[in-house]
Amino acid sequence: MDAPRSPLDAHLVQLADQTVEMLRMARDAFVRQRRSLVSQILALGQEVHRAEKKLIAGLVPGGGDGAAANAERIFVPMHLERIGDNIEAFARALERQAQDGAVFTDRAMHEIDRLMEKALELLEATRDILRTGNRTLVHHVLSDGPCFQATASEFASFHQERLIQGVCAPRASSIYLAMVDYLRGVERHQREIVQKVSGQGVAAHREPQAAAGAM
Repeated sequence: MDAPRSPLDAHLVQLADQTVEMLRMARDAFVRQRRSLVSQILALGQEVHRAEKKLIAGLVPGGGDGAAANAERIFVPMHLERIGDNIEAFARALERQAQDGAVFTDRAMHEIDRLMEKALELLEATRDILRTGNRTLVHHVLSDGPCFQATASEFASFHQERLIQGVCAPRASSIYLAMVDYLRGVERHQREIVQKVSGQGVAAHREPQAAAGAM
């Protein structure tokens, strides 16, 4: 795979790598019920916070030749930190699920894992865009992101219907819906990164109608 195009991009790729690893561990913790991973996820999240602050300090636009480029790049570590925040929140929800003894239905487990799988795919693509600037990946992320949001919305709506029907327990339901929101946050911020670095705005990539089979 191509090397990052500048020292700055190398730092951003490293920060993105950390968020990718956080999400991988979160998925493993969820699917395999490995709650011991929660502390590792939170520890890596603290590393992301420290790295973000260091990068921002070096990216504040000044009068140098790279000021214009940095003005765009300054938002990237901010969004990566927000991604880390959402993954940390997901990890804490896992911890709360275990403490409360809240059991998900097979359908809820499948839906969350499906969202995590797609969120991880898109986050890995975002990292690779930071590394290479690949335009095919840019199109993939900006096209699939709105589909992810539509699917997540549909899952949440179906879940609320199941709650009303008494199929789902309220204690587990609130955790499920929070997890969906955190994963939506991961996708939103990684798409913001791609829009920033590619120069493409949101107008051409509006959220489509919900279609759970589209993702």
